[in-house]
Amino acid sequence: MDTQIKCIAPEQVNETDYLAYINQDGRLEFSAHLAACPFCRQEVATLGQLDKIFTRQLHHTKPQNRAACYDTQKLGEYALGMLNAKERGEIERHLKDCAYCPEEVAELKSFLKQPDATLERIAANSTPLAGLRRVVAALMQAGPGPSLGVPMGVRGSAAKTPQVYRAEDVQVTLIVQPTVSRPPTLAIEGLIYSDSLETEDLEGAEVKLLQDSAQVKAARVDDTGNFAFSNLSLDSTFEIEITLPDKVVLIPNIGIS
Repeated sequence: MDTQIKCIAPEQVNETDYLAYINQDGRLEFSAHLAACPFCRQEVATLGQLDKIFTRQLHHTKPQNRAACYDTQKLGEYALGMLNAKERGEIERHLKDCAYCPEEVAELKSFLKQPDATLERIAANSTPLAGLRRVVAALMQAGPGPSLGVPMGVRGSAAKTPQVYRAEDVQVTLIVQPTVSRPPTLAIEGLIYSDSLETEDLEGAEVKLLQDSAQVKAARVDDTGNFAFSNLSLDSTFEIEITLPDKVVLIPNIGIS
C-alpha cells in the first residue's frame, strides 16, 4: 500500500500555484489550501529551497578548472537529500577526490539552514496544533451503538458491528469492514458526536488517517457528523486523528481484527 502523503484536494491546485506562491504572487485560495495540506506545504518548501539554490548558482560561476565538477543545483539537490541512490553514490565518490566540491556542499548546507521567507510564510499559514491536548479514545463497546439518527453504511460492503469509542465528551462510532469489490479493500466510516458541541460546530473538522505515524489520507466531517475513508489495505492497521477546537482525539489500532 502506498503510504506517502498526497495532496488532500488536487482539484484545488493548478500547475502555477507553487511557483506563484514562492514569488509572493499566489492565489488566496491556494494560501487557504496550504493551511490544510501537509503535502503542498512540503512541495512549496522544497521548491523554495531549490529556487534559492538556482538563484545562488546564477551569481556563482565556476572557474574553468572545475569543469568536471557538478553544478550548484545538483550539489544543492544532494545537500537536500533529493537524489536517488545511484546519483548520490556518484556525487559522494566525486566528493572524495575533489578539492572544491566538499567545501561548496558544506557552504550550501549552511546556506540552506538560513531563515527563508517562503518557509516562514508556510509556517504562518499552517494551523497551529501545538497547543491542543491529545486525548486517546477508549473502546466502549463493539456492538450496536446508540443511534444518532444518521444511517451509516458503506456501499458494496458486508455489514459489520459498529465500534463505539469515547474521549471525554466526544463519542465516535466506527464501522470498519471489507468491501465486496475485486480485489477487496477496507472501508472505514465514522460518525462523531459531542456532548458539548453542536453538529454544525463539528462540521469541517479535519480527520486524518495515519499508518505508522504517517498520514495516509485526510477527510472532513460533513454537516451530519460523518466522515469516511475507502480503498484501504485489508491487512493494515490504522489510527484516526480528529482535530477539534479544544483537543485532538486519537483512535488507535483500527483494522480488521
